[in-house]
Amino acid sequence: MAESDSEQPQGLAPRLIQVAPPKASLVDEGALQVLGIAVFWAYVWLSPGITTAGLVAAAGMLPFVVWALLASARRSARFNQRRAEFCQRHDAWDKEPVGAALKQRWRYCSLPPDGEMVEETLVREGVDRSRRGVVVVLGPLEVPEVGCADFEALTLRGARSGNPTLAAAILTALIGIPLLSWGLDRGVLPEDPLGFGAGLYVVPLLVPMVAVVLLAWFFVDRPTLVRLAPGTVEVSTCMLRESKRKTRAYPLTGGTLSIITQTVRKQTLTLVRAKQSDTVRLPSLRKTTEWERIWQSLLSTAPPPPLSDEELVG
Repeated sequence: MAESDSEQPQGLAPRLIQVAPPKASLVDEGALQVLGIAVFWAYVWLSPGITTAGLVAAAGMLPFVVWALLASARRSARFNQRRAEFCQRHDAWDKEPVGAALKQRWRYCSLPPDGEMVEETLVREGVDRSRRGVVVVLGPLEVPEVGCADFEALTLRGARSGNPTLAAAILTALIGIPLLSWGLDRGVLPEDPLGFGAGLYVVPLLVPMVAVVLLAWFFVDRPTLVRLAPGTVEVSTCMLRESKRKTRAYPLTGGTLSIITQTVRKQTLTLVRAKQSDTVRLPSLRKTTEWERIWQSLLSTAPPPPLSDEELVG
């Protein structure tokens, strides 16, 4: 197990701070990214001139834009309903000074306060983190009573799925390459509509190259592993160019800041201790067993069990 920087007293529960999010807009960042790609796609086809082939190609992105907008509106409506129910059940959450201060800095649902911003707020509000950890929950999440929960260590893979930018890039490559090849073969597209000098042939070369790089990062790069145990969290990372995993330990005692964030599209866990920090994607809320372990790991007052690096594999 990676060594911690100090020994802290056990049996003291972390301080819990909850912050309700602002209302989510109907159009989230994922829909905006799909819309931006559609606009660029239409520009490539229509900038040389309005042609039948160009209009057909540009219109091919409309179903994806409509789907992205409808999906965004549906996600935002569900999130805002959960937010309203949360605020009704916890009508006094904003009376806590630290929570109110963080709420003022959280203006847009898709841009929650990061670890540095939360740390600055805790320091400004005079929160003492020397004797016990602090758990900040950003979002309409119900925190269960944990107490002295003891359980066997559980290892999770840091989720990387659901990245809208990656999905949009792959979608562009899959749709764009055949259509561009068709247009070039039949002469319906000029060779230099963008004035690059290299002609439009640069586009079907660059798009698949970018998609391949993103796919390699998504599938080949070994995933981040998160090990949950009573009173401690370990994060293990290994990039392509590294032969060994790097493991960082976060005992949930004095000096450790844990931030669980829920927005419309994802849930993340940020851990900060001294000069080290990590942010990982968390599983869907439907995975109740994993979330039970997450809360128990962050809030349990049970002493952490002995852990070895050999067990942390994935």
